Amino acid sequence: MSAARSRATIVGTRGFLQTEGSLTRPSEIVVTTDDVHRQAFSTTAPLYAYQLREVTRCVQQGLRESPTMPLADSVKTMELLDEARLQLGVSYPNDELT
Repeated sequence: MSAARSRATIVGTRGFLQTEGSLTRPSEIVVTTDDVHRQAFSTTAPLYAYQLREVTRCVQQGLRESPTMPLADSVKTMELLDEARLQLGVSYPNDELT
């Protein structure tokens, strides 16, 4: 039995981004721009390491939120994911509690 590989592609107005390896824990993120510039970034840090580093930095600097990912952006992301789940018909037991 082998592990299934997944790939996510995010398309923007000036190019696209693709994950390589496991969708939930990619080994690499590849960014390709319209001018065919391709750059790969390794993602070998442990799960959530980047988020933990940013939280630590913000706490150490006395910041109430990250300028990199402000609360409003986090809320918009969650609303987008909630809408995607709604349209796909995906629900979880905790959804009934709200």
